[in-house]
Amino acid sequence: MVGCGAFDMAALDKFGYPAARVKPIRGAFVDTIEDRFVGDIKDANAAAAELGVAIGMTAKKLSI
Repeated sequence: MVGCGAFDMAALDKFGYPAARVKPIRGAFVDTIEDRFVGDIKDANAAAAELGVAIGMTAKKLSI
């Protein structure tokens, strides 16, 4: 799951659910689906990291 800063990634990680947050490249918020794809991953939980999600990559690069 890739989303905005409102995600509780620690809670999702407790259930083994991969999650990452993106930082917007335009404006102060992630407003659209496109923002989620073009924004850089700013953090990811352990379950996401195990699948290869890395800080700095874009969601478009994910093949999860």
